[in-house]
Amino acid sequence: MQEKTITKLFNKMLPGVKIETIKQIKHEDDEAYYQVWLINETYILKHGTPNEIDVYQKIKENVPQLYASLTYYRKIYILINYLPGHNLMQGKRTDLKLVLNALAKLQDRYWQTAEKIGENIEDSLISRLKRGEHLKNTPFYPTYQKFLACYQNVSCTFNHDDLLPFNVLISNNEAYFIDFEYGGILPYLVSFARLIAHTKPEKDYLFYLSREDKNWAIKYYYEILIAKHNISLEKYLKDLDLFIFFEYTEWIAIHYKYNMPKDERFNYYWAKALTLADKINSLQQ
Repeated sequence: MQEKTITKLFNKMLPGVKIETIKQIKHEDDEAYYQVWLINETYILKHGTPNEIDVYQKIKENVPQLYASLTYYRKIYILINYLPGHNLMQGKRTDLKLVLNALAKLQDRYWQTAEKIGENIEDSLISRLKRGEHLKNTPFYPTYQKFLACYQNVSCTFNHDDLLPFNVLISNNEAYFIDFEYGGILPYLVSFARLIAHTKPEKDYLFYLSREDKNWAIKYYYEILIAKHNISLEKYLKDLDLFIFFEYTEWIAIHYKYNMPKDERFNYYWAKALTLADKINSLQQ
């Protein structure tokens, strides 16, 4: 998008503020450009969704401030505040603790709420059922049915539905959740499982987290949130296995959906899903 158009959108959203600088933001993983622009080192202008707007309007803590939104040529744009800081891609326990504290605070507030925020379990279930269709001819299908049953029968609370480590920022010793294209009142393990499932203990990996810190996070999250809602440690760990298994099936399902060649990533997740499925099935016999 040309700077002239960016300027036009910004002036409509925040009239009276002069643009000094515009910088387009790159993806963290492949250096391609997002449809996201940093303006005056203060504001972020980006493509948005109705879901994202709803979340930013209703959740006032640990998320960016929403200044304005508008529709331009059938695309939604939002203007939020820029948060200087770093993400969780190279996970450190001090940062991870800030993230889990922020997540637990939000989830405790909205535990089993009747308030409507973003997507709900019925919305999110559609995509999860579709994924199951792509797993029908794999050994994972029976375990996936166990996940779906669990997904529909656990407590719900506020979740970011794509909480990969680059969708959280540490700024001024506080954690902030960003990019809410998907999120709302969903089963309680949605955010946490996604946050830890795709990490590896190799420091040169995209999402690094040591085994020790991963195990610590699983215990700490239970202690600060789950235990106080009368969920046993045994049930929590069984549910968490199912939600992490779901995360492992993502690239497997994509492979079958698009008939893609089996690559290193497919083989990695196939092995992880197979090991975890065996564990789940042995524990539930």
